[in-house]
Amino acid sequence: MFSGSVRLVSNSHLFARACAAGRQVLVYSMLMDADADLAMILPLPVETGIDQTDVNFIDLSPYADFFEDLEKAVTIWCDCRSFGAPQAATPKPTLLVLNVGSFEASFAPTLADLGRLDSRFRLEPEV
Repeated sequence: MFSGSVRLVSNSHLFARACAAGRQVLVYSMLMDADADLAMILPLPVETGIDQTDVNFIDLSPYADFFEDLEKAVTIWCDCRSFGAPQAATPKPTLLVLNVGSFEASFAPTLADLGRLDSRFRLEPEV
């Protein structure tokens, strides 16, 4: 468990959009300051059967004005959908950890796959 302190979490932004051929785009941004490394879970709704290699992480840190430009261009609508029941996990390897700008990221295709996260990112089962 994290025993340090988080000094700041602010200015969070989220953009999600469906694209052609069943693909989607999800962009997340926030400001944070903590005295130790920590992890965050960002749910990504996907169709059943999506594998960790089917998700591409893209570092948008060079485009610092993404959300400012987006706000100028479009109105964002949020369609929140619930997930189905967690699927039974089959023994699989640890999920990939990718460097994305200032962050390390992994994609867990289902709730059951959270157990495959790198040990640094794992949660207690009751969470």
